[in-house]
Amino acid sequence: MTANVIAAIFGGMALVAPPLGAARAAATAWVGDEHAAARLVTAVEATGSGRRIDAGLEIRMAPGWHTYWRTPGDAGIPPEIDWTGSTNLARAEIAWPAPTRLSEHGLESYVYPDHALAPITIELARPGESLSLRASVDYAACAEVCIPYHADLSLALPAGVATPGVEAPLIGTARARVPGGLDQAGMALVAATVAPAREGDARLRSTGAPLRQPDLFIEGPDHGTIARPEITLGETGRSVELRVQVTGVSAAVLAAEPLIFTLTDGLNRAAEFTATPVLQAGSVAAPSNLAILGIALLGGLILNLMPCVLPVLSLKLLAVARLSGVDRRLLRLSLVITAGGVLAHLRRSPRR
Repeated sequence: MTANVIAAIFGGMALVAPPLGAARAAATAWVGDEHAAARLVTAVEATGSGRRIDAGLEIRMAPGWHTYWRTPGDAGIPPEIDWTGSTNLARAEIAWPAPTRLSEHGLESYVYPDHALAPITIELARPGESLSLRASVDYAACAEVCIPYHADLSLALPAGVATPGVEAPLIGTARARVPGGLDQAGMALVAATVAPAREGDARLRSTGAPLRQPDLFIEGPDHGTIARPEITLGETGRSVELRVQVTGVSAAVLAAEPLIFTLTDGLNRAAEFTATPVLQAGSVAAPSNLAILGIALLGGLILNLMPCVLPVLSLKLLAVARLSGVDRRLLRLSLVITAGGVLAHLRRSPRR
């Protein structure tokens, strides 16, 4: 084979070879460094004739490093994907495998250590045609320090038979770790309550295998901080009580909106459910009449000492002077009626 022929062959290969960082079918190149890198993968080598394609965002990390779940906890940045520039893409829906808890320096974070793959359901705008994905990905990887990462990923799938790709088992394993309903995980919710001291309590029972290492992740209260749950596991593992202390938000707010609960029991058993905690009796008890009277007296004293009210005192004195010579019983009755009117007004005033 002459040198010219060899040059022509390699020249032709250079023309069809994808540029550095571009995708081959079913996976992009890794984009990142020795600490963390990301890529986009699909379960098939072509689009096929269906409307949906299984894909995934995969992040690999050096030992000891981690990235974050959709809700990072007390610290961290969740991965975000911008699909601007993609063609034949109608919708991309990301699913999240259950996280692992990381407790450091009094902070509770929800993470994926060493490796993460979030399954993505790609919906085609025009089934049967080729697909071009452009994903602008932002995430953070942390060990002793946290590093923000950005990756621009491009993947093209041609039209044709949807032959399974080598990454299909990887995506399938990750999707199996996405929490399903309580029934699927062999669990049932007994009660979810919140106490006046902003202590949440979730009680569940197992309808399947005994629980062994349960943990609970709660999403929903804005600006609230949720402590690590105190776990009380039943003797047979058929029941569990998880108590969490919530700061930065009131008990009434916690009981006013649905919260998302993710319960895990090891790597391969997890359930996600939504529940609105029940406010325990006595959490918002009305103040007693004695307390209202004390507040009224204190408020009156403060008002009477303010300079702007001093002119009114003369009117009060004149009113008292007019009662001179009046029978004491009538005077006392007048004062009681006045005080009763004040108390009735306070009791009927809306509370905020």
